[in-house]
Amino acid sequence: MYGGVFHSRRKKTDKAFTIFLSTCVVLAVVLGPAGTAVAGLSSSRELSEKLLNLVNRERSEAGLPDLTLRDDLSKVAEEHAVDMILAGYFGHISPTRGTLASRLKAAGVRFSKAAENLAGCTGAELAHKLLMESSSHRANVLSKRFTHIGLAVVKGGPYGMMIVEVFISEPEDVTTEEKAPSPLDVAGDDVPDIGGLEPAPPGGDSG
Repeated sequence: MYGGVFHSRRKKTDKAFTIFLSTCVVLAVVLGPAGTAVAGLSSSRELSEKLLNLVNRERSEAGLPDLTLRDDLSKVAEEHAVDMILAGYFGHISPTRGTLASRLKAAGVRFSKAAENLAGCTGAELAHKLLMESSSHRANVLSKRFTHIGLAVVKGGPYGMMIVEVFISEPEDVTTEEKAPSPLDVAGDDVPDIGGLEPAPPGGDSG
């Protein structure tokens, strides 16, 4: 059983913040379309709505406008959870689908800025609490730049739930020909807008 130890690490291409508790660990699960069970696992539309309300409550209290939920962004979130479990990894960079920017572009999503939060936990409210206690994840939720969000809350697996949040700001001038996003479109130095929660291995660094 994991203890209440907070551990953080940062990679050049994947800013991942590690937080683990006895009740909260990382889990990616396989699912189909939203609300459809696959091999005993299912997504929860009700919990996604609850998480959206929690996110927008934080923004309202900070004097920021609500984020608008987009189905295509939620699909990107679900597909990343599928990829993580099938490929056996946790992180924002897929070995086959690439970065968040690559995944959004493949889905036909136009954006000027993008970010992604990942969490595995026994409940959506507890996961949200942990995300808000991490500076990089909190920055994503409270960024003035983001206008839309996609959410995947998946029930199932040994740890309860996998939660993926995808944030974007839409480009001011949408053209039919989209330019490939630069790395700063996803992870700028001014906004630490890539974050994730994952468990440290047993016996790992507790500093």
